[in-house]
Amino acid sequence: MRKFWRCSALSYTRLQRIADKRRGIDCFEEGSNSKGRCGEYHCITKDDSLYDEGTTVTVIGWGVNEDSEDLPLADTLQELEYEIADETGCKQFWEENNLEEVFGLNAINIEAMAEVTVCTIDPDREATAWKGDSGGPLFARNGETISQIGVVSWGSDDPKDRNFNMFMNLYHYVGWIKDAMERANEDSWLELYTGKSHGMVVVYNKMGHVKTICNDNVGKNEVNAICRERGYAMGTLANVKDYLPGDMRRKRRKKQDVDVPPYGYTNLKCDSEAAHVMSDCKMDKYEDSEVPCFDGQQLAVKCADEVWSFKMFYIWPQTRRVRGSDYVRGRVNCMVHAQKYGIDLDLKSHVQVGLVKRGQEGLDEIDAHMKYRKTTNTYVAKFRPADEIK
Repeated sequence: MRKFWRCSALSYTRLQRIADKRRGIDCFEEGSNSKGRCGEYHCITKDDSLYDEGTTVTVIGWGVNEDSEDLPLADTLQELEYEIADETGCKQFWEENNLEEVFGLNAINIEAMAEVTVCTIDPDREATAWKGDSGGPLFARNGETISQIGVVSWGSDDPKDRNFNMFMNLYHYVGWIKDAMERANEDSWLELYTGKSHGMVVVYNKMGHVKTICNDNVGKNEVNAICRERGYAMGTLANVKDYLPGDMRRKRRKKQDVDVPPYGYTNLKCDSEAAHVMSDCKMDKYEDSEVPCFDGQQLAVKCADEVWSFKMFYIWPQTRRVRGSDYVRGRVNCMVHAQKYGIDLDLKSHVQVGLVKRGQEGLDEIDAHMKYRKTTNTYVAKFRPADEIK
Protein backbone atom coordinates (compact mmCIF):
# COMPACT_ATOMS: atom_id res chain seq x y z
CA MET A 1 0.00 0.00 0.00
CA ARG A 2 1.36 3.43 -0.82
CA LYS A 3 1.45 6.55 1.30
CA PHE A 4 -1.83 6.37 3.28
CA TRP A 5 -2.23 3.96 6.18
CA ARG A 6 -4.86 4.36 8.86
CA CYS A 7 -5.97 0.82 9.66
CA SER A 8 -4.73 -0.90 12.80
CA ALA A 9 -4.02 -4.56 13.36
CA LEU A 10 -6.78 -4.50 16.00
CA SER A 11 -9.44 -3.61 13.42
CA TYR A 12 -8.29 -6.48 11.22
CA THR A 13 -8.51 -8.87 14.17
CA ARG A 14 -12.07 -7.69 14.69
CA LEU A 15 -12.89 -8.30 11.04
CA GLN A 16 -11.46 -11.81 11.25
CA ARG A 17 -13.37 -12.52 14.47
CA ILE A 18 -16.60 -11.40 12.83
CA ALA A 19 -15.85 -13.51 9.76
CA ASP A 20 -15.25 -16.59 11.91
CA LYS A 21 -18.35 -15.98 14.00
CA ARG A 22 -20.75 -15.01 11.22
CA ARG A 23 -20.38 -17.12 8.11
CA GLY A 24 -20.44 -15.23 4.84
CA ILE A 25 -23.18 -17.54 3.54
CA ASP A 26 -25.65 -15.68 5.81
CA CYS A 27 -25.17 -12.66 3.62
CA PHE A 28 -26.76 -14.46 0.68
CA GLU A 29 -29.99 -15.20 2.55
CA GLU A 30 -32.97 -12.92 2.04
CA GLY A 31 -33.36 -10.36 4.81
CA SER A 32 -29.95 -11.16 6.22
CA ASN A 33 -28.58 -7.60 6.20
CA SER A 34 -30.38 -6.68 9.39
CA LYS A 35 -28.34 -5.61 12.38
CA GLY A 36 -27.02 -8.59 14.27
CA ARG A 37 -26.67 -10.79 11.18
CA CYS A 38 -24.99 -9.05 8.27
CA GLY A 39 -25.60 -5.44 9.23
CA GLU A 40 -22.41 -3.52 10.01
CA TYR A 41 -20.32 -6.56 9.03
CA HIS A 42 -18.58 -7.36 5.79
CA CYS A 43 -20.31 -9.62 3.26
CA ILE A 44 -19.77 -10.55 -0.38
CA THR A 45 -21.77 -8.15 -2.51
CA LYS A 46 -24.97 -9.04 -4.30
CA ASP A 47 -25.58 -5.47 -5.50
CA ASP A 48 -23.97 -4.34 -8.77
CA SER A 49 -24.74 -0.68 -8.02
CA LEU A 50 -21.70 -0.68 -5.73
CA TYR A 51 -19.57 -0.70 -8.90
CA ASP A 52 -20.85 2.67 -10.15
CA GLU A 53 -18.22 5.25 -11.06
CA GLY A 54 -17.29 7.44 -8.11
CA THR A 55 -18.34 4.95 -5.43
CA THR A 56 -16.08 5.27 -2.39
CA VAL A 57 -14.20 2.02 -1.73
CA THR A 58 -11.57 0.83 0.73
CA VAL A 59 -8.74 -1.66 0.19
CA ILE A 60 -6.68 -3.13 3.02
CA GLY A 61 -3.40 -5.03 2.87
CA TRP A 62 0.10 -5.61 4.20
CA GLY A 63 1.93 -4.36 1.11
CA VAL A 64 5.13 -2.35 0.85
CA ASN A 65 4.48 1.31 1.65
CA GLU A 66 7.51 3.00 0.10
CA ASP A 67 8.69 3.47 -3.49
CA SER A 68 10.75 0.29 -3.59
CA GLU A 69 10.21 -3.41 -4.17
CA ASP A 70 12.99 -4.35 -1.77
CA LEU A 71 11.56 -2.96 1.45
CA PRO A 72 9.84 -5.31 3.91
CA LEU A 73 6.06 -5.62 4.06
CA ALA A 74 4.16 -3.40 6.46
CA ASP A 75 3.97 -4.55 10.08
CA THR A 76 0.61 -2.81 10.55
CA LEU A 77 -2.38 -3.45 8.32
CA GLN A 78 -2.70 -0.63 5.78
CA GLU A 79 -5.90 1.00 4.58
CA LEU A 80 -6.53 3.10 1.48
CA GLU A 81 -9.78 4.85 0.65
CA TYR A 82 -10.29 5.79 -3.00
CA GLU A 83 -13.03 5.29 -5.62
CA ILE A 84 -14.36 3.30 -8.56
CA ALA A 85 -12.77 4.72 -11.72
CA ASP A 86 -14.30 5.70 -15.04
CA GLU A 87 -14.42 2.41 -16.98
CA THR A 88 -13.86 4.04 -20.36
CA GLY A 89 -10.80 5.93 -19.13
CA CYS A 90 -9.46 2.81 -17.45
CA LYS A 91 -9.78 0.70 -20.59
CA GLN A 92 -8.20 3.42 -22.69
CA PHE A 93 -5.27 3.64 -20.26
CA TRP A 94 -4.52 -0.09 -20.49
CA GLU A 95 -5.03 -0.10 -24.26
CA GLU A 96 -2.39 2.61 -24.58
CA ASN A 97 0.03 0.81 -22.25
CA ASN A 98 1.64 -2.34 -23.59
CA LEU A 99 0.56 -5.03 -21.14
CA GLU A 100 2.90 -7.56 -22.74
CA GLU A 101 5.91 -5.44 -21.83
CA VAL A 102 4.60 -4.69 -18.33
CA PHE A 103 3.39 -8.15 -17.32
CA GLY A 104 4.76 -10.55 -19.94
CA LEU A 105 1.18 -11.23 -21.03
CA ASN A 106 -0.08 -12.23 -24.44
CA ALA A 107 -2.54 -10.03 -26.30
CA ILE A 108 -5.41 -9.16 -23.98
CA ASN A 109 -9.02 -8.56 -24.96
CA ILE A 110 -9.69 -5.36 -23.03
CA GLU A 111 -13.48 -5.72 -23.28
CA ALA A 112 -13.37 -9.28 -21.91
CA MET A 113 -11.07 -8.15 -19.12
CA ALA A 114 -13.50 -5.38 -18.14
CA GLU A 115 -16.30 -7.93 -17.63
CA VAL A 116 -14.49 -9.69 -14.78
CA THR A 117 -12.57 -6.84 -13.15
CA VAL A 118 -13.27 -3.58 -11.37
CA CYS A 119 -11.04 -0.54 -11.83
CA THR A 120 -10.20 1.91 -9.02
CA ILE A 121 -8.13 5.06 -8.69
CA ASP A 122 -7.13 7.73 -6.21
CA PRO A 123 -8.44 10.98 -7.79
CA ASP A 124 -5.51 12.88 -6.25
CA ARG A 125 -2.97 10.29 -7.51
CA GLU A 126 -1.39 10.18 -4.06
CA ALA A 127 -1.75 6.48 -3.24
CA THR A 128 -2.13 3.04 -4.77
CA ALA A 129 -2.15 -0.64 -3.85
CA TRP A 130 1.25 -2.26 -4.39
CA LYS A 131 3.50 -5.26 -3.85
CA GLY A 132 2.21 -7.49 -1.06
CA ASP A 133 -1.39 -6.28 -1.30
CA SER A 134 -2.39 -8.90 -3.92
CA GLY A 135 -5.30 -11.07 -2.81
CA GLY A 136 -6.52 -8.48 -0.30
CA PRO A 137 -10.17 -7.36 -0.11
CA LEU A 138 -11.85 -4.30 -1.62
CA PHE A 139 -14.83 -3.05 0.40
CA ALA A 140 -17.73 -0.68 -0.23
CA ARG A 141 -20.39 0.47 2.21
CA ASN A 142 -24.02 -0.31 1.36
CA GLY A 143 -26.14 1.29 4.06
CA GLU A 144 -25.17 -0.41 7.31
CA THR A 145 -23.47 -3.27 5.52
CA ILE A 146 -19.82 -3.26 4.50
CA SER A 147 -19.64 -5.47 1.40
CA GLN A 148 -16.59 -6.99 -0.22
CA ILE A 149 -16.78 -6.20 -3.93
CA GLY A 150 -13.32 -7.17 -5.19
CA VAL A 151 -9.93 -8.83 -4.66
CA VAL A 152 -6.61 -7.07 -5.37
CA SER A 153 -5.24 -8.33 -8.69
CA TRP A 154 -2.79 -6.09 -10.55
CA GLY A 155 -1.76 -2.57 -11.58
CA SER A 156 1.23 -0.65 -12.85
CA ASP A 157 4.71 -2.15 -12.46
CA ASP A 158 6.09 1.25 -11.39
CA PRO A 159 5.52 2.12 -7.70
CA LYS A 160 5.62 5.84 -8.52
CA ASP A 161 2.84 5.47 -11.11
CA ARG A 162 -0.19 5.92 -8.86
CA ASN A 163 -2.72 5.18 -11.52
CA PHE A 164 -5.45 2.59 -12.08
CA ASN A 165 -5.63 -0.50 -9.84
CA MET A 166 -7.39 -3.65 -11.08
CA PHE A 167 -9.44 -5.96 -8.85
CA MET A 168 -11.26 -9.20 -9.52
CA ASN A 169 -14.98 -8.37 -9.66
CA LEU A 170 -16.68 -10.52 -7.01
CA TYR A 171 -20.17 -9.76 -8.31
CA HIS A 172 -19.27 -11.52 -11.56
CA TYR A 173 -18.53 -14.71 -9.58
CA VAL A 174 -21.13 -14.40 -6.81
CA GLY A 175 -23.24 -17.32 -8.12
CA TRP A 176 -20.25 -19.63 -8.19
CA ILE A 177 -19.09 -18.44 -4.74
CA LYS A 178 -22.54 -19.02 -3.24
CA ASP A 179 -22.69 -22.49 -4.73
CA ALA A 180 -19.22 -23.36 -3.44
CA MET A 181 -20.04 -22.12 0.07
CA GLU A 182 -23.24 -24.14 0.19
CA ARG A 183 -21.20 -27.24 -0.66
CA ALA A 184 -18.39 -26.50 1.80
CA ASN A 185 -19.32 -29.43 4.05
CA GLU A 186 -19.14 -32.07 1.31
CA ASP A 187 -16.81 -34.98 2.03
CA SER A 188 -15.04 -34.73 -1.35
CA TRP A 189 -14.79 -32.29 -4.23
CA LEU A 190 -13.17 -31.76 -7.63
CA GLU A 191 -10.26 -29.53 -8.57
CA LEU A 192 -8.08 -29.09 -11.65
CA TYR A 193 -4.43 -29.87 -10.97
CA THR A 194 -3.24 -26.60 -12.53
CA GLY A 195 -5.71 -24.51 -10.55
CA LYS A 196 -6.75 -22.87 -13.82
CA SER A 197 -9.48 -23.45 -16.40
CA HIS A 198 -7.72 -26.54 -17.71
CA GLY A 199 -5.75 -29.45 -16.34
CA MET A 200 -5.85 -32.92 -14.83
CA VAL A 201 -9.02 -33.62 -12.82
CA VAL A 202 -8.38 -34.61 -9.20
CA VAL A 203 -10.68 -35.47 -6.30
CA TYR A 204 -9.85 -34.17 -2.82
CA ASN A 205 -11.42 -35.31 0.44
CA LYS A 206 -11.48 -33.94 3.97
CA MET A 207 -8.77 -36.34 5.05
CA GLY A 208 -6.37 -34.69 2.62
CA HIS A 209 -6.26 -37.59 0.16
CA VAL A 210 -6.02 -36.81 -3.55
CA LYS A 211 -7.10 -39.18 -6.32
CA THR A 212 -7.35 -39.01 -10.11
CA ILE A 213 -10.13 -40.24 -12.40
CA CYS A 214 -9.56 -42.66 -15.29
CA ASN A 215 -10.88 -41.24 -18.57
CA ASP A 216 -12.51 -44.51 -19.66
CA ASN A 217 -16.02 -43.89 -21.08
CA VAL A 218 -15.87 -40.14 -20.39
CA GLY A 219 -17.79 -38.09 -22.94
CA LYS A 220 -19.37 -34.67 -23.49
CA ASN A 221 -21.83 -34.85 -20.57
CA GLU A 222 -19.12 -35.73 -18.09
CA VAL A 223 -16.72 -33.04 -19.28
CA ASN A 224 -19.44 -30.37 -19.24
CA ALA A 225 -20.45 -31.37 -15.71
CA ILE A 226 -16.86 -30.95 -14.53
CA CYS A 227 -16.57 -27.55 -16.21
CA ARG A 228 -19.93 -26.32 -14.92
CA GLU A 229 -18.80 -27.21 -11.42
CA ARG A 230 -15.68 -25.10 -12.01
CA GLY A 231 -17.83 -22.14 -13.07
CA TYR A 232 -17.56 -22.48 -16.86
CA ALA A 233 -20.20 -23.09 -19.52
CA MET A 234 -18.61 -26.01 -21.35
CA GLY A 235 -15.46 -27.99 -21.97
CA THR A 236 -13.62 -30.61 -23.95
CA LEU A 237 -11.29 -33.51 -23.19
CA ALA A 238 -7.60 -32.65 -22.97
CA ASN A 239 -4.39 -34.64 -23.18
CA VAL A 240 -3.20 -35.23 -19.63
CA LYS A 241 0.42 -35.37 -20.85
CA ASP A 242 0.24 -31.59 -21.24
CA TYR A 243 -0.25 -31.24 -17.48
CA LEU A 244 1.81 -34.01 -15.92
CA PRO A 245 5.21 -33.18 -14.37
CA GLY A 246 8.05 -33.13 -16.90
CA ASP A 247 9.53 -36.50 -15.96
CA MET A 248 6.22 -38.22 -16.66
CA ARG A 249 6.27 -37.00 -20.27
CA ARG A 250 9.63 -38.49 -21.13
CA LYS A 251 9.53 -41.71 -23.08
CA ARG A 252 12.88 -42.76 -21.67
CA ARG A 253 13.06 -42.43 -17.93
CA LYS A 254 14.44 -44.24 -14.97
CA LYS A 255 12.32 -45.09 -11.95
CA GLN A 256 9.17 -43.09 -11.54
CA ASP A 257 10.00 -40.44 -8.96
CA VAL A 258 7.36 -37.77 -9.55
CA ASP A 259 4.37 -37.32 -7.28
CA VAL A 260 1.22 -37.94 -9.33
CA PRO A 261 -1.97 -38.82 -7.43
CA PRO A 262 -3.09 -42.44 -7.84
CA TYR A 263 -6.28 -43.51 -9.56
CA GLY A 264 -9.32 -43.37 -7.31
CA TYR A 265 -12.28 -43.51 -9.69
CA THR A 266 -13.31 -44.74 -13.13
CA ASN A 267 -16.40 -45.08 -15.39
CA LEU A 268 -17.68 -41.57 -14.67
CA LYS A 269 -21.30 -41.14 -15.85
CA CYS A 270 -23.27 -37.85 -15.82
CA ASP A 271 -26.51 -36.74 -17.42
CA SER A 272 -26.70 -33.63 -19.61
CA GLU A 273 -27.87 -31.35 -16.74
CA ALA A 274 -25.35 -32.44 -14.09
CA ALA A 275 -23.55 -29.56 -12.40
CA HIS A 276 -21.89 -31.20 -9.37
CA VAL A 277 -19.94 -34.31 -10.17
CA MET A 278 -19.74 -35.87 -6.72
CA SER A 279 -23.49 -35.52 -6.06
CA ASP A 280 -25.09 -35.54 -9.53
CA CYS A 281 -22.95 -38.17 -11.28
CA LYS A 282 -22.00 -41.80 -10.71
CA MET A 283 -18.58 -43.39 -10.89
CA ASP A 284 -16.93 -46.58 -9.71
CA LYS A 285 -14.11 -46.81 -7.23
CA TYR A 286 -11.00 -47.76 -9.12
CA GLU A 287 -10.11 -50.45 -6.61
CA ASP A 288 -13.39 -52.24 -7.47
CA SER A 289 -12.86 -52.05 -11.25
CA GLU A 290 -11.74 -55.04 -13.27
CA VAL A 291 -10.36 -52.86 -16.07
CA PRO A 292 -6.93 -51.28 -15.40
CA CYS A 293 -5.91 -47.74 -16.31
CA PHE A 294 -2.34 -46.74 -17.18
CA ASP A 295 -0.15 -43.64 -17.17
CA GLY A 296 -1.61 -41.10 -19.58
CA GLN A 297 -5.24 -42.13 -19.00
CA GLN A 298 -5.84 -39.68 -16.16
CA LEU A 299 -8.85 -37.51 -16.98
CA ALA A 300 -7.96 -33.95 -18.08
CA VAL A 301 -10.24 -31.22 -19.42
CA LYS A 302 -10.22 -27.74 -20.91
CA CYS A 303 -13.03 -25.50 -19.66
CA ALA A 304 -14.31 -22.27 -21.20
CA ASP A 305 -17.38 -20.10 -21.69
CA GLU A 306 -17.13 -20.39 -25.46
CA VAL A 307 -15.50 -22.86 -27.82
CA TRP A 308 -13.79 -20.36 -30.09
CA SER A 309 -12.78 -16.74 -29.60
CA PHE A 310 -11.09 -14.60 -32.24
CA LYS A 311 -11.02 -10.82 -32.09
CA MET A 312 -8.82 -8.15 -33.60
CA PHE A 313 -8.54 -5.31 -31.13
CA TYR A 314 -5.60 -3.18 -32.31
CA ILE A 315 -5.02 -1.83 -35.82
CA TRP A 316 -2.68 1.07 -36.44
CA PRO A 317 -1.48 2.18 -39.90
CA GLN A 318 1.71 4.11 -40.61
CA THR A 319 1.63 6.00 -43.90
CA ARG A 320 4.01 8.14 -45.94
CA ARG A 321 3.23 10.22 -48.98
CA VAL A 322 4.95 9.42 -52.28
CA ARG A 323 6.10 12.34 -54.40
CA GLY A 324 4.24 12.57 -57.69
CA SER A 325 1.56 10.07 -56.64
CA ASP A 326 -1.97 10.38 -55.29
CA TYR A 327 -1.39 7.29 -53.18
CA VAL A 328 0.60 6.52 -50.04
CA ARG A 329 2.88 3.75 -48.91
CA GLY A 330 3.42 2.36 -45.45
CA ARG A 331 2.58 -0.52 -43.15
CA VAL A 332 -0.22 -1.78 -40.96
CA ASN A 333 0.27 -3.36 -37.53
CA CYS A 334 -2.47 -5.31 -35.79
CA MET A 335 -2.92 -7.39 -32.65
CA VAL A 336 -5.34 -10.27 -32.29
CA HIS A 337 -6.77 -12.40 -29.50
CA ALA A 338 -7.32 -16.07 -30.37
CA GLN A 339 -8.37 -18.87 -28.02
CA LYS A 340 -9.93 -22.30 -28.29
CA TYR A 341 -11.58 -23.59 -25.14
CA GLY A 342 -9.96 -20.78 -23.20
CA ILE A 343 -6.40 -21.67 -24.24
CA ASP A 344 -4.30 -19.11 -26.14
CA LEU A 345 -3.31 -20.33 -29.58
CA ASP A 346 0.21 -20.22 -30.97
CA LEU A 347 -0.28 -17.15 -33.13
CA LYS A 348 2.66 -17.89 -35.40
CA SER A 349 1.65 -21.42 -36.37
CA HIS A 350 -2.12 -21.51 -35.80
CA VAL A 351 -3.38 -18.08 -36.87
CA GLN A 352 -3.29 -16.47 -40.30
CA VAL A 353 -4.07 -12.76 -40.66
CA GLY A 354 -4.46 -10.93 -43.97
CA LEU A 355 -4.74 -7.32 -45.09
CA VAL A 356 -7.47 -6.21 -47.50
CA LYS A 357 -8.89 -2.88 -48.65
CA ARG A 358 -12.54 -2.11 -49.20
CA GLY A 359 -13.39 -0.75 -52.63
CA GLN A 360 -16.57 0.02 -54.54
CA GLU A 361 -16.69 -3.52 -55.86
CA GLY A 362 -15.92 -5.25 -52.57
CA LEU A 363 -12.70 -6.37 -50.88
CA ASP A 364 -9.32 -6.40 -52.62
CA GLU A 365 -6.52 -8.48 -51.13
CA ILE A 366 -3.24 -6.70 -50.38
CA ASP A 367 -1.39 -9.30 -48.28
CA ALA A 368 -2.96 -12.66 -47.48
CA HIS A 369 -0.19 -13.62 -45.04
CA MET A 370 0.79 -10.81 -42.70
CA LYS A 371 4.09 -11.49 -40.90
CA TYR A 372 3.90 -12.32 -37.21
CA ARG A 373 6.45 -10.61 -34.96
CA LYS A 374 6.83 -12.39 -31.66
CA THR A 375 8.76 -9.58 -29.99
CA THR A 376 5.81 -7.19 -30.29
CA ASN A 377 3.06 -9.82 -30.52
CA THR A 378 1.75 -8.15 -33.69
CA TYR A 379 1.09 -8.92 -37.34
CA VAL A 380 2.63 -6.57 -39.93
CA ALA A 381 1.91 -5.97 -43.62
CA LYS A 382 3.31 -3.38 -46.05
CA PHE A 383 1.43 -1.57 -48.81
CA ARG A 384 2.71 0.40 -51.80
CA PRO A 385 1.36 3.07 -54.19
CA ALA A 386 0.39 0.25 -56.54
CA ASP A 387 -2.17 -0.86 -53.96
CA GLU A 388 -3.93 2.49 -54.53
CA ILE A 389 -4.43 3.50 -50.91
CA LYS A 390 -5.02 7.18 -50.28
